[in-house]
Amino acid sequence: VVGGLTDPIHAYGRDAGYSITAGAFVPNGVWPPPYNDDYLFADYGGKIMRLEPNGSDGYIRSNFVTDLGNSSVVFMT
Repeated sequence: VVGGLTDPIHAYGRDAGYSITAGAFVPNGVWPPPYNDDYLFADYGGKIMRLEPNGSDGYIRSNFVTDLGNSSVVFMT
């Protein structure tokens, strides 16, 4: 933390994607329990990724949906 700013919870390079275009937390009880507190985010490179809480170690990133097409903008509500 520098000057009152908070570090990101996750960062990824060009080998994983291009840029985040949308994101949403999965509310508890809306999807099956394994998805509680997960963060889903869409990438301009045509995929949706999932961040799963990993205790005090932060988050684990995995692909949730792929092959949505290059230069895709995904709408998430």
